[in-house]
Amino acid sequence: MEFYKTAQGAISGYHEALGAGIADALKTLMETKHLYQKTAVDSSAIRASFLPKVANHIRDEAVQMGHYAIDAAVVGWIPSTNQKEVLGFFSGGANEPKVVFTPPDIKVYCTRECHRLEAFNLVSVFQVVRKDESKKPQQIEELYAFTYRCQSCKSTPDAFVVRRHGGKRELTGRSPMEHVEIPAVIHKDIAKYYSGALLAYQSGQHLPALFMLRTACEQFARKWAAPTARADEAMDRYMASLPEAFKSHFPSLKDIYSQLSADIHGAIGSSELFVQMTEKLVEHFEARRLYKLTEPKAA
Repeated sequence: MEFYKTAQGAISGYHEALGAGIADALKTLMETKHLYQKTAVDSSAIRASFLPKVANHIRDEAVQMGHYAIDAAVVGWIPSTNQKEVLGFFSGGANEPKVVFTPPDIKVYCTRECHRLEAFNLVSVFQVVRKDESKKPQQIEELYAFTYRCQSCKSTPDAFVVRRHGGKRELTGRSPMEHVEIPAVIHKDIAKYYSGALLAYQSGQHLPALFMLRTACEQFARKWAAPTARADEAMDRYMASLPEAFKSHFPSLKDIYSQLSADIHGAIGSSELFVQMTEKLVEHFEARRLYKLTEPKAA
């Protein structure tokens, strides 16, 4: 293991490790998290992993020089593409330290032309809102806007908006919206409702998610009814078109619709119900494929 042999070297190395930790958390956020989900930066864990690299005889000196035991959650985070700046902290007003980090390149789904996971490189980063000096440390909020371009198609950049709360970052905006994979068995005519339901659910909007899922059920059933028919009539006509063996062995679309309706009317927004009903809906359409069922031809 390589040891830092000077206090200044130890401080610089720790500062660089904090910046790398922030960049890693940001990369995880944009690559794996959905809208309004978060990642955190754990300064204590970074400090604990870094401490063994510092020679014993200079640890006290490094601490006395300041900024060694700093918590990244209570200082400003400054994005920079200048490698010299990224080596550690720089002091702002009243000699207050701020973490400088390099925004990472990422790998996400290209929704514009490639329609697959691709490497995206940073185009620009703007710190829209900086640390509010008048607030308490635990209330620090900052806002960042990042743009990234697909390295395969080189199309228009994608944008990500990230809000920082203390040691946490939250994905609060994305354009275009993230790609959602839907099961191949879901009928193409209702795919947009199903994907909309998944996006709402992943963003923590469970009641709208249930509504979109119910819309998918209703719009599919309406293929068997007149345009002016009520939803329950359309559902009855659809269920009547199914073989008896199908209805006795597989989830009922009418039952799925009814359970979703009960939750919506009660303004409950059950996440457990959403998971259960999506599983049943997929099973229902898998059974339709198994039975090789077709829908009525459009008039």
